[in-house]
Amino acid sequence: MAEAEKPLGWLDLPGEVRNKIYLEVLSTPDDTEGWSRPVHTSGENSSEQNGGYSISILRTNKRIYDEARSILYRENTLYLGHPLDLTENILPTVGAKNVSFTRRASLPFPEWEEYPPYPGSHDGTFGMVSVLVQHCPHIEEIEFGDVGLRGSNYQSGGIEQVLEAFLRLSSYLQSIPSLKKITVWVNPYESWRRQFDAFLDDELRVENAMSKAGWVLEGREHYRWA
Repeated sequence: MAEAEKPLGWLDLPGEVRNKIYLEVLSTPDDTEGWSRPVHTSGENSSEQNGGYSISILRTNKRIYDEARSILYRENTLYLGHPLDLTENILPTVGAKNVSFTRRASLPFPEWEEYPPYPGSHDGTFGMVSVLVQHCPHIEEIEFGDVGLRGSNYQSGGIEQVLEAFLRLSSYLQSIPSLKKITVWVNPYESWRRQFDAFLDDELRVENAMSKAGWVLEGREHYRWA
């Protein structure tokens, strides 16, 4: 009698095939949650569905965990809402090695009372970007929420201070060697903005400066926030 064929196991599949399946299971569409929230709230070993994908595959065994984790953190957006999110919440939960796989991050655009921001500051956007670059040396894309001129310092300092602060921030971002793209989400409905936004003309000046500096302005009705 012929010997029965041994069933094909997961690790018998070529690495390229396994990676394609990991990518299908562990990545999300652009308009869904990134990885920081599911990992931060449920833990890396959770079997829950989070942000459109299940991370229970990471529990299978150490070999699969080591293969799949880089795809989870590399292919999904890291969301940060506060300068301390990464150091106090995410790093202790998932570890520096996993965070280092990050290629894409999303930050809220700074409230203008944070300005003027300076490189090396531990607060505001410079603080978040500094920490991000320190722990994510391969970061390729950073996206920001909408431009909103709401802070009291903006009202007292005016648009020129905001533009000066933006140029400083832009110069700092462009000095990051691995960074390939900076995106800011904008509300595409100017008529709606003109009706409800008292600072629209100045916001449009800032958006124009962003465009000239090489930032990508993308219209989105609902912004993604951490």
